[in-house]
Amino acid sequence: MRLGLGLLIFAPAVALAQPAALSPAEKADFVARVQSCWNPPSGTDPTVTIGFSMDRDGRPDPDSFTLLGAADPQAFAAARRAVMLCAGGGYDLPKDRHDAWKRVEMTFNTNGTGDMP
Repeated sequence: MRLGLGLLIFAPAVALAQPAALSPAEKADFVARVQSCWNPPSGTDPTVTIGFSMDRDGRPDPDSFTLLGAADPQAFAAARRAVMLCAGGGYDLPKDRHDAWKRVEMTFNTNGTGDMP
């Protein structure tokens, strides 16, 4: 079974100049790092979408995790754990574009889709 992971970075909704979003390579690196810690619970549908905030050093805020939509609580816990475990000292994201990635939405699943918008 191939595990998939999708990611959507929310940029601020401002009419003025917005910071550049992450490049496809930066997104792919971020997803690959989190996916290496994704261990879906057995016996449940592991598809889950979570949202969370990150500080300028690329560390997720452990109190900011939210479940977006319906999902098994075990899948939510496994997704949160994957993000936190793989963060280490922080994800390697461009600090000068923190406004473009300070709030993240990430979908975990088993259908192999790791594509990001």
